[in-house]
Amino acid sequence: MHELKNLSQSALISETKSAILEERRATTRILHCFREIESRMLYAEAGFSSLHEMAIKYFGLSEGAAHRRISAMRLLKEVPDLAPALEEGRISLSVASTVQDFFRAEKREGKKTYDRDAKLELLKKMEGKSKRHCEQALRTISPLLKPREKEKTLSADAIEVRFTMTPELAEKLGRLKGILAQQMKGDSSYAKLFEVMAELALKKVDPEAKKERKSTPKKPAATPPAQTSPARSQSRYIPAQIRREVWRKAQGQCEYVAPLTNSRCNSKYGLEYDHIVPFAKGGPTESDNLRLACRTHNTLAAVREFGKEKMERYVPALK
Repeated sequence: MHELKNLSQSALISETKSAILEERRATTRILHCFREIESRMLYAEAGFSSLHEMAIKYFGLSEGAAHRRISAMRLLKEVPDLAPALEEGRISLSVASTVQDFFRAEKREGKKTYDRDAKLELLKKMEGKSKRHCEQALRTISPLLKPREKEKTLSADAIEVRFTMTPELAEKLGRLKGILAQQMKGDSSYAKLFEVMAELALKKVDPEAKKERKSTPKKPAATPPAQTSPARSQSRYIPAQIRREVWRKAQGQCEYVAPLTNSRCNSKYGLEYDHIVPFAKGGPTESDNLRLACRTHNTLAAVREFGKEKMERYVPALK
């Protein structure tokens, strides 16, 4: 940018102002693009379990930048008047994201649901405010509003997690520290407590841990008559043995593979057993017709089979 050195003071200020305006317009354009990507579920087609994951891993945004843009996009979808306010700088991206987080928290905690006009009215009150002043104003409306949980990678060996807990939860965790003191080996930190609790929980619910656990010998079950097996395949019920087989085959990970990139979804969260040939179309409940899928890619498969219009009745996020 050597040409900037040749600009006069007034020209440099004018150039900077134009660049800032272009940046705001570009940011608003990104929000519209994100809205269309979410509407088409293109993040799922590309092998990601969420738009947030795609924004980070494909578009290269930081976790904070991804969250701010996606939250602002969802607010923009409900309040189109937000677009000129963003472009003109009357409302910053951080403030728009903070307000959207506020609306979601209020709804989640059952305090209040804001309609479009009420959201627009509150946004107008936030014009010209910094994020800090916006948060202060929102706390006057809802004093007990909890800050958003934050997860930040500090290094290859450390991740910082911040969240707010109720006094009741703090008391329960305090009791657990006492009960699990031996397993915690003198380390009374919350990090050690969560590590021990995670290990105990995984031993109980993780299919891989169950597979490796030594079980008490049981009396062999009688082999069911041959004629009863076809009936089981026509039920949605998935026997434990088949569940374990499908889980091992998938290695506890969503099995969706993006057709364009040939990359596999890496989600291990909330996995569901999905019929390859849909059960509604006569697909049997057998290991060869089952796969593991995250909620996003299970929904995508259903949309492909039955159409988005029909699925919207059951999946509000598609609307």
